[in-house]
Amino acid sequence: MGVYHSGSQSQVVIGLQNAFNTMPGTPKGFIIRKSRFTFGNYDDLIADDELRADPNPAQQETGLNRCGASLVMPMTTEEFGIFCYLFLGGYSVTGSADPYAHVYVIDDSEPFILWVECGDLKTGKYDLAEGLIVSSISVGTINKSSNMLNVTIQFEASGKFTRNGAAAQDVAPSSYSVRKHTQAMHQILVDDVLTTLITETTWTISRTITMLSVSDGTLYHTDFDYGDYSYDFTISGFRAAADTIVGYDDGAEHGVAIKTERPGSATHYVLIDHNETLIKNSETPGEISGDPPVPQKVRVLPTYINHADGSSIKITIETEIADYVALLATT
Repeated sequence: MGVYHSGSQSQVVIGLQNAFNTMPGTPKGFIIRKSRFTFGNYDDLIADDELRADPNPAQQETGLNRCGASLVMPMTTEEFGIFCYLFLGGYSVTGSADPYAHVYVIDDSEPFILWVECGDLKTGKYDLAEGLIVSSISVGTINKSSNMLNVTIQFEASGKFTRNGAAAQDVAPSSYSVRKHTQAMHQILVDDVLTTLITETTWTISRTITMLSVSDGTLYHTDFDYGDYSYDFTISGFRAAADTIVGYDDGAEHGVAIKTERPGSATHYVLIDHNETLIKNSETPGEISGDPPVPQKVRVLPTYINHADGSSIKITIETEIADYVALLATT
């Protein structure tokens, strides 16, 4: 017998929808390498407020369908590039040969509508969620360690869900297999200079996504709206003899960038760059409790005022992939 959706047998595939909650005629998917995947649907449970002459619980009813989805995956130039495309809504590319430079910025682009399928290849069962939007991307807690560098993707979902399908949406989805990045390979640059002060970084970019409904009798959301972007970005470091990261809180703009190179290839990398930030000493101070030195933590506040990029973030991915759009194009 097989174990339904075991880690060794399951496969996560994503694809685009041209219209909300509507599968394309010939779905085209891309296999996502996963470290952890939370996926499934459930129904709201409605408590009965009837007052009865009976001490037993009243019958309850079910309400709207819900879907929850989050993904933790290894950092690679292809998966990270795909989700930056889906989240930020587009990119520009330069270069006519490997490596191609893909650049992502914040503009007026709409986020893409997705379908996500988790299939068990041994039992032949497939769960399908429709009407998903990427709502945040996080590059975990980054420190100098011998661990993989993981990326966390959060989704908002309409609730439209099909359980135990008998066939995959795309029987031959696309996939790539370039090397995974490690935490040991990450770098932090402040004002375009590799810093020796910072020991740990947390970084998340989010966008407000609101699911909408109309009174049409369906038990799931039927459309969505989107709002502004926001950041949760902190850096930590130890006090040096002549300097400290708290010194960055000086009222001046600073550029802060996260860079990670592919192991064995300095020409293939991800650069998450914020050219205009204010750094504020607003975080809880570290505690003196043992032998290690006490880290200091400050908050990085990306903004956009007048920089040439026209965006509070500029993500550059140097990769052998010429076109992310082609990997997910619907037919």
